Amino acid sequence: MRLSCEPTNSIVGFALASWLLASPAHANDIKIKAFLAQTYTDKGNLGMLGWTVYNMDTVNAYLDVRLHRPPIFCRPESLTITSEDARTILSKYLDKHPDRAEDTMDIYSADMLDALIENFPCAETGKPR
Repeated sequence: MRLSCEPTNSIVGFALASWLLASPAHANDIKIKAFLAQTYTDKGNLGMLGWTVYNMDTVNAYLDVRLHRPPIFCRPESLTITSEDARTILSKYLDKHPDRAEDTMDIYSADMLDALIENFPCAETGKPR
């Protein structure tokens, strides 16, 4: 993602950078597929998946309420995504894009965002399909 002065890109870029820097695995060269395997035994890592989705939902709300822009992805409002759901969404995404499973945790948030966009695409109206 290339950042610009345009508000939407700047906000999304800032949010992604914040998640990346806050990640406990950021300093490691751990691969995303290994991280996902650890989420079955490490509740902290599992919780990180849930918080990442929560933060991305927050960016979606900001885009809508403050900037009056369409969302990045369109999760149905009635659907709550748990940490386990986030793990499943990312795992299925990595199954479809196996090259991304070799990404290191420094770009984990971008892969999670891509997984949400693919799993919850928006219609032209900015609402769930």
